[in-house]
Amino acid sequence: YRAPGRYIRVSGKYPYEGAISIEFPEGGDFEFALRIPGWCRQWSLRKNGKKLSGKPVEGYISCGRNWRPGDVVELDLEMVPRIVYAHEKVHENAGRAALMRGPLLYAFESTDNAGDCLSSLLIPEDPAVYRIARVRGLPAGTVALKAAGFREVRQSEALYGTTPPALRKCTVTAIPYAMWENRGPCSMQVWMRKFAGERHDAIK
Repeated sequence: YRAPGRYIRVSGKYPYEGAISIEFPEGGDFEFALRIPGWCRQWSLRKNGKKLSGKPVEGYISCGRNWRPGDVVELDLEMVPRIVYAHEKVHENAGRAALMRGPLLYAFESTDNAGDCLSSLLIPEDPAVYRIARVRGLPAGTVALKAAGFREVRQSEALYGTTPPALRKCTVTAIPYAMWENRGPCSMQVWMRKFAGERHDAIK
């Protein structure tokens, strides 16, 4: 970023990693503030290695002024998966949930989830069980999320019936929504049916 008479140098792997470094090569007398996103529950801030304290005001925290050439500010944002829910008036999403990590919304593609019938998948409601993973065919550094889930398996080919579907254990995989169809045409779904805890009626 360059402004009249000054510039800063920003480095890091955001939005996939929360460690962000801001260097002030030229210094200058100006106030500098950083945005602390509303989704971030834990964060830390350092100036030249020394921890800065304070609370954000309207979403921003001041890092000070009177910058010397070479000063460095380091912001570390906690990046953990989280489950989000729609308003009850969004009827299409009733009983469903979406997956986010940091500022990114995630999507479930048929490319990674073995078939076009994504509506048969159930994803875990506990965000702690999702793990960071990599998938083939996406740009280097792309962070995917995986967890143990279930797929409904119909016991009959009839359009309607009285026999409930069985559940089969499977791995569910989500990629950043912005990467949808980067690997070719496919089905995609963001708002997924969910389950809480363990399901003991699954097919082994």
